[in-house]
Amino acid sequence: TERRGLFRGGWSGDKDKNLPALAYLYARFPRRRVYLLIDDDTFMFVDGLVHALRHDRVLRDFWDAAFEAPRYGGRLFLMVNCMGYRHGDGSNPKFAHGGSGIALNHAAMAALRPHVPRCLRELPARCYAGDMQVAVCLARHAGVRAVRKVLPFTGEHLSWAVLGPPASSRSGAWLWNSTQLRVATMHQLPEHELRLLTAFEHDTAPENRSFRALKLYALAHNLTFTPRKWWRSQPRRGGSDQASLSLPPAQQPVPLERRR
Repeated sequence: TERRGLFRGGWSGDKDKNLPALAYLYARFPRRRVYLLIDDDTFMFVDGLVHALRHDRVLRDFWDAAFEAPRYGGRLFLMVNCMGYRHGDGSNPKFAHGGSGIALNHAAMAALRPHVPRCLRELPARCYAGDMQVAVCLARHAGVRAVRKVLPFTGEHLSWAVLGPPASSRSGAWLWNSTQLRVATMHQLPEHELRLLTAFEHDTAPENRSFRALKLYALAHNLTFTPRKWWRSQPRRGGSDQASLSLPPAQQPVPLERRR
């Protein structure tokens, strides 16, 4: 790894961690049904994740046939700046976004593991993102492509609860008014938002952790969020409680009360 310059140079090195991390995870826990790789600014509701995998009719074999049928997926995006794919090519394959959570069942991990050394030799120089490297290695060498739908509505941002998601998002403002869909993962969270989600998980029964419940909980606790440059520049679909949110300076979030 030293000779090839892997894991060095900030983001350019960070991209090379995903494949060896998955290989280690499989070696350390060889008989699990499902494996998940997420970013360190992502919060995962384990109960919501398991509920989606076990009860969604499209996803059921991801869990039930975990040892027989390889399945890989997450929140899917088109691949760009990787393996020669560019914006607007029209034939770009899809990859599971790491910030939303990359899910593989046991059969997919078993298929991937033997090819990790080869992929680490070939892909870092041709693919700028680690989540894309996982997709390429699975598809080209292990014969496993991303499923059409897995872990629905993951990787949302807490600010979207009030402001509404960007127009480019596949989810709409309706999502945050849903009392049926359970939250699985939330992405790009600063520390005070992570604390709020921890408190929400502590205070709310698993079957009640819907998107609307989280929205109301955040508003009741005077949610503030660190402004991201991307939400200011994108047109939005609109949120139903925009007037309820104020935007303090980025370094002055309103914290939750301390919990024992």
